[in-house]
Amino acid sequence: MSIPWGASKGDRDVTGYHVVWPRDLVQSAGGLLAAGDSEGARRTRSYLMSTQDLDGHWPQNMWLDGTPAWNGIQMDGTGFVILLADLLRRAGQLSVLDPWPTVRAAAGFLVRHGPESEQDRWEENSGYSTYTMAVEVAALLAAADFADLAGEPSVAEFLRQTADTVERQH
Repeated sequence: MSIPWGASKGDRDVTGYHVVWPRDLVQSAGGLLAAGDSEGARRTRSYLMSTQDLDGHWPQNMWLDGTPAWNGIQMDGTGFVILLADLLRRAGQLSVLDPWPTVRAAAGFLVRHGPESEQDRWEENSGYSTYTMAVEVAALLAAADFADLAGEPSVAEFLRQTADTVERQH
């Protein structure tokens, strides 16, 4: 189901949707949650937590073990993982796995490398993308809420101010 153009693209074509795209996986997890499968959404979050790069981001796309398939970085892919944690939090479905270390690292990556993106979501343009920046701003605001919950109000304030700056300047 996740391989578009299935009539013309077969299993021998190992690029594209044969790999995991964090952004698309998060959107699928949101669908699982909306359909009542909170366990599936939580497992998705756990998988993403286990494949996060040491610097806080996720690759543009990756094999199941987290090894990058392509070498690009799309900032919305990292922002969307924060938004999944926030969606689960708002639904009361976080369970016992604390998302704050993952969210903190991802937010740090967005702050250090955004709001510019190496690639927009279609791999066509670098620079400032309104779509990507909207995801980044929303993710930083969600991360600020997690910082408050973790007892780090100064981090929360910094993330909110950064989100406001991106929104105002771009």
